This record gives sequence, structure tokens and C-alpha cells, in this order.
Amino acid sequence: MGYSWSRQDASVGAGFLRIATEQMAKAVLNADAVGNPPAERIHAARRHCKRLRGLFRVVRPDFGAYAEANAAVREAAAVLSAARDARVVSKTLEELYQWAGQRPPALSAARNVAPEGEEKALTAFRGAISQLMVDAASWKVGRMNRRTIGRGVRHCYEAAAQAAAETRKQSEDEAFHAWRKLAKYHSFHLVLLRAPLADEARTNIERAERLAEALGRHHDLALLLDTARRHPARLADDLDLSFVALHCRQQQERLAAEAFRLGDDIFARPARMVQESVETRWRTWRAETLEIEPA
Repeated sequence: MGYSWSRQDASVGAGFLRIATEQMAKAVLNADAVGNPPAERIHAARRHCKRLRGLFRVVRPDFGAYAEANAAVREAAAVLSAARDARVVSKTLEELYQWAGQRPPALSAARNVAPEGEEKALTAFRGAISQLMVDAASWKVGRMNRRTIGRGVRHCYEAAAQAAAETRKQSEDEAFHAWRKLAKYHSFHLVLLRAPLADEARTNIERAERLAEALGRHHDLALLLDTARRHPARLADDLDLSFVALHCRQQQERLAAEAFRLGDDIFARPARMVQESVETRWRTWRAETLEIEPA
């Protein structure tokens, strides 16, 4: 049934447990896929962690174990971040030069990520998520219903809209990064609810994912620029910092303009209206089955 609620789920809580269990199991399986390169396994494992945290947020109002579960996933994913960031920075540098029509510099050998370090990180990650799967047996989900989801969607939607406004005022890399996280969670919520949202889901998911992608690329450029300024030898033997800074900022300005345009469209509706739409559509969708949700 995948990463979304289904009519086959007996209740909101049952669907939540099914989706969470599937995502945790897939995260562990990807970490264990020793036939694949470590970079691919890390990328896949982190993707499932992001989906889990988006899922936790949509039921947060009635998920008593939210703080512990969210922290566990966040800390497990953080173990993989260093290896991921090192690879992304190198790739972003090469793409930056290509975008500017220039030949990339000779990359430093220091940029290479040690495979044994990646394997160690994956082992630690696997252990943390496996423990969370054990802990999930004690999660209480009986109070979850459509209003839980409505409030969860509204909370994240409001936070993302506010982050967009703050980012427009500040235009700092940290603000864009904070907005990116919330925008990504909103896109996950749309995917989770694509069945009850029906006709409006596809367009909204596409726009939200485009926003998250633009903000993600903005963050990769910020990470590259920070590394170039603080540790240039990790990137290239003869790095032209002024070239990197100029073209990073040019690309970031273009991505920021795209993000603000998409954000103005995505977060145009009042949060109260978004919540009401989600709850109404959920009720209509569930009414087509014989299942009765908790009041």
C-alpha cells in the first residue's frame, strides 16, 4: 500500500503504524543492501528517515511518543549526514563549474570518503532504527482520527508559510534551510493523503516537490560555499574561491526567486481552510467504506 493511507487501513492509527513500520523496515533493508554502493544505501536510508519524520508530524497532535520517536530518527539520520555532505559538496562543485561553462578544477584526494567510515555509519544507523521498531510496539494510536491529521497538516502548513515569510525578510542561508525542512514535510503530507485529497493532490504534490527541490539545491550551494571558505583543500588543490562564491550566489538568487514564486502559490490559502479541506475530504473518502473512526 506504500507511503499513504489506504481504505484497507482499519483506522487512522492502524494506517499510521503500517506506514511507519514499512518505512523503518525499508530503511534497515537499504542500509543492509551490501551489494549496492554505500552512497546509494545512505541516500535511500536518509530518504526513509525524512518520510518517517513527515509521518510523525502529521499525527503529532495525538502521538504521545512523538518527541522520542522523532529524536530517534533524527539522530539516526545524523550519523549518515557527514558522509552524505562530503559527496554532495564535491558533486555540487563540479556542477557549478559546468553551469558556468568552465572546466572543474582537479579535485583534492582529501575529498574522498572512506568506505569503512560509511559502513560503520550504516551499521550504527541500522541498530538505531531496529531499536525504534521494537519501541514502536508500545506506541498508543487509539485517539488518532481525521481531526488529528487536519491539525497536523495545519501546524506544518502554518510553520512553512511563516518560514517563507521570515526567509523573504532575512534571505540568510540558515533561513532557507529551515524553510526547506518544513516545505519538505508539507510535501510528504500531501503524498500521505493523496487518496483522500484525490483530484487536487497531483498538482499540489508536484508544486510542493519542486519547491523542496529548489530549496534543497539552495542548501547544497550554501554547504559548498561554506566548505570552500573554511576548508578549501578538501575540495580542490587550487580552488578559486572568488569564482565559487560568485557563481554560488548567482545560482542561489535564481533558486530563491523560484522558491518564493512557488511558495506564494502553495501557501496562499489560510491555514484554517487547509485544515477544513483535509478533514472534509477525509470524511468523504472514508464514508465510502464501512469502517468507523474513533470520535
